[in-house]
Amino acid sequence: MKPTDWQTIFSRHLSSERQHSAYTVRNYMFELRRVEDMLAESTQLIEVSRDQLQSIMATLHRKGLSPRSLSLCLSALKQFFDFLLREGAVTVNPAQTLSAPKQNKPLPKNMDVDAVSHLLSIEGDDPLSLRDKAIMELFYSSGLRLAELASLDCVDIKFDQ
Repeated sequence: MKPTDWQTIFSRHLSSERQHSAYTVRNYMFELRRVEDMLAESTQLIEVSRDQLQSIMATLHRKGLSPRSLSLCLSALKQFFDFLLREGAVTVNPAQTLSAPKQNKPLPKNMDVDAVSHLLSIEGDDPLSLRDKAIMELFYSSGLRLAELASLDCVDIKFDQ
């Protein structure tokens, strides 16, 4: 089977069996073609080595591709070669051990005054309302993480301080 046939079969596999959206399938196929275009004329995508893929990923990184785009490209390659492995067309996934650069995580957005006021305006004098208000005030004023707040016990409170 020709390598381009494998890409066609993989495309059908993504849409029918994996039920990826048309947008995802289009993006994966674009990434596979991009990598294939960067290979030497005599090398087909199905024959690529890990070192060649690593070199291509480094080239794409130097060209200014964002970490998110590099991750998409690597995901397409890994899934394509996993598919080829299951079909018996290759014996090893050359993309398996490659990793994309870390993506920047956006900083959390600050809450405005109205949102904080709304959050802290718990009405009622029953024990649950008082507890909820105390939790929200502690959470907001201390900067605790949610997991830290959730793991607090009454014995952790130092009433003398």
